[in-house]
Amino acid sequence: MGVRAFSESTYLSALALRSLGREVESEKLLRDLLDYARKLAKSPAKIDYFATSLPAMLLFDDDLQHRQTIHARFLEAQAHLGLGEKSLAEKSLKEILRDDPNYTPAADLLSSLNTEETHAIVKSLAVILMCAFIATWFGCSKQTSDKITIGYIVKQPDQPWFQNEWKFAQQAADQYGFDLEKWEAKTAQKVVADIDRLGTMQHRA
Repeated sequence: MGVRAFSESTYLSALALRSLGREVESEKLLRDLLDYARKLAKSPAKIDYFATSLPAMLLFDDDLQHRQTIHARFLEAQAHLGLGEKSLAEKSLKEILRDDPNYTPAADLLSSLNTEETHAIVKSLAVILMCAFIATWFGCSKQTSDKITIGYIVKQPDQPWFQNEWKFAQQAADQYGFDLEKWEAKTAQKVVADIDRLGTMQHRA
């Protein structure tokens, strides 16, 4: 029985590596997965007589090449998503479901993308409202022309969802007239230092 070097679980392994801070290994694994998926899509399908799905293949009229192509495209979608290429992942998933509406893994992953996007929008709106409230409150309490400075600290500024948070916070800053400091939470000590620095900046203002 041939052992596959890549599967749907490879994507999860890459995410696990990323959560451990092993970004280089995670990205390499995802790029290898993408390369494997593209090669798999072009290769002829063969029956693995030790596969657990073999009984279904023998009893029912199953298009092995179609099944392999769908599987390869799903791996490709996972790789794109892991590499931060959300639009490419979403496009691939929609194409898979167009060709095979019953392919559950693609439906589940696409659903999670839509849910994540909704949460991001809601969170971004919350950021705007929070910044607006703080700016208004300080403005009313101080009754001065001094500009307020708000620090916005995120964990991973290279990730799209955190970039969106900074983007909407900056829009709020531009709209309500306060300064925005953007910092990365590299360590707990740095976060404390940034907060202290922000306090110093406010006192100087």
